[in-house]
Amino acid sequence: MRIILTLFSLFSMVSYGATSPETQKYLVNLLKANDSVHSAFVKNDEQGVKPVWANFEKVLSGSAPNELKEFVSESKVATVKLVSASAFDEKRKLYGDVIKPIVAMLQKFGPIDSYKVFTCPMVKKDWIQDTKLNSEVQNPYDPKMVKCGMMRE
Repeated sequence: MRIILTLFSLFSMVSYGATSPETQKYLVNLLKANDSVHSAFVKNDEQGVKPVWANFEKVLSGSAPNELKEFVSESKVATVKLVSASAFDEKRKLYGDVIKPIVAMLQKFGPIDSYKVFTCPMVKKDWIQDTKLNSEVQNPYDPKMVKCGMMRE
């Protein structure tokens, strides 16, 4: 029994440490930039989204590690659609397409600090929020349903 527990502990440490420091750093920077975008959408702050979105795009366009390039590419394609949308509500909906590959990155290469994936069954979209900054559900997709959603396991 003791050997099994020791092997399990060693396997857990190796699995957790498998993500490179470059990948961790890129993800942390991207998730921090996303915090500001997420917050602006939650506050329904159309003017506030513009500057934080520019920063998010800058981080997203940074040098991504090879293991993240496919996810980043998918997110960039969705970003082009979001930027070209004229209505704020449309941008809010398209934000889900931008975040989807980032959610996949977090699920594959996380956990990262206190960032968790949340989901809303009504709008059928996921988002990421820092639970240290936002301990309550903060749904960015519908200003009338900010509290609708739950943390995913």
